[in-house]
Amino acid sequence: MAGRLNFEIDTELEEGLITSRAGIPSLIEAFRLSGTAAVVDRTVRVKSRKRGLGASEMVESLLAMWAAGGERAEDLDQFRQDKALVELIGHELPAAQTARDFLDRFHQDDLPLLQEGVASVPSESAPLQGLAAANKELILDLQCRKPQRIATLDIDATVIHASKRSAKRAYDGERGYQPVLVLWAEQDVIVADEFRDGNVPAGMGNLRVIRKAVAALPGKFDEIRLRGDSALYEHEAMTWMDEHCIRYAISVRMSPQIKDCIEALPEDHWKPAGEEADAIREWAEINYVPSDGNFNKEFSTPRRYLAIRIKPRQGELLRDGSSIKHFAIVTNRNDPDGGSGLDLSNGSARRQVPSSTRTMC
Repeated sequence: MAGRLNFEIDTELEEGLITSRAGIPSLIEAFRLSGTAAVVDRTVRVKSRKRGLGASEMVESLLAMWAAGGERAEDLDQFRQDKALVELIGHELPAAQTARDFLDRFHQDDLPLLQEGVASVPSESAPLQGLAAANKELILDLQCRKPQRIATLDIDATVIHASKRSAKRAYDGERGYQPVLVLWAEQDVIVADEFRDGNVPAGMGNLRVIRKAVAALPGKFDEIRLRGDSALYEHEAMTWMDEHCIRYAISVRMSPQIKDCIEALPEDHWKPAGEEADAIREWAEINYVPSDGNFNKEFSTPRRYLAIRIKPRQGELLRDGSSIKHFAIVTNRNDPDGGSGLDLSNGSARRQVPSSTRTMC
C-alpha cells in the first residue's frame, strides 16, 4: 500500500464532494506512513474471501469511525455515505455487518489460559497477536520521530459495561469487561493491553502485563518508571521491578497498620510537597514493614512507604467537606528527600489522589 495519500488541497471543490471530516485523512496517512498498515496486512490473517477490503483497510475504517465520534459498528452505515471522505482515504468504508464479521474473527474458543480459575484470562488469538505486532511498529515509529530517554508507564484497569449475555459482572455489580491498559506517558501511546472479563480482579496478573509492556518498548532507556493505583500492590510484581531496576510509585491500601504509622508521625516529620489554590500538600516517610515477610532491608533499593497529607487552607474544608486526608504510596526510589517518589507518582500526591481507586483514612 502506498504511503502518502493521492490528493491535493483544491480551493475549487467539486459540488457534492464536501466533508465535515477533513481531519480524518491525516490520521489514516499517519497510520500508513508509520508502517503500521503494512504490518497489519502481513500479520492479521482473518479475511475469508479475496474480494472486499483488506485487513488494514478494515482497521483504517474503524479508526476513521472512532475519530469521527462513532462508537459502534452501526455508525459505519452513516459514515460510509460520506463520498468525499471515501475519496480522500482511497477506499470504501465497510457496512456495519461486515465490520462485525471482521471483529468476530479475532475471537477464538479454547485458547490456552494465562490465568486459570473462575476469573480466568485466555491467551491472545493469532489475529490479536498480529495487532500487537502492528502496535509495536507504531511505537517504534513514534520513538524514531521523537526519541525519549525515559519511559514512564501508567497501568490501569477500566470497567467497560456491556449488555452481552456472555459478559460477566464486575466489582460494581454491572455486566461488562475489565481490560488492563499500559500507557507510555512520554509518547502518549498504549504499549500493552490485556482484555479481561469483568469478573477478573484488577489486582491479579499484573506482573504478566508489566513484562509485556516493558518488552514492547523500543531500544534502551536511561530509566523505566511505572506508576499505578493500589491494584498494582503485588509483591511479586514489585520484586521483579526491583530486580530489573524499574522505578515505581504505587498507591497502598490504607490498612489499619499503615494508618497507625501515619498517626504516630511527629509533626516535625512532615515536609512540604506542593501547594494548590485550596490545599496544602505534605509528605513524610513512615516506619512501616509489611507483615508478609517480602520486605528486604538489605536490598540495594529498599522499598519506602511515604505518607501524603492534604490539608485545607486555614478556615476552609476540602471539596468533600473533610478537613485532612491521608494517602500512602510505596516506591523504590532512594532519594533522601522523597521528592522523586512523589514526582513519579504524579497522582498519588497530585492528580490521581481523589480517584475512587484510592483508599483514604
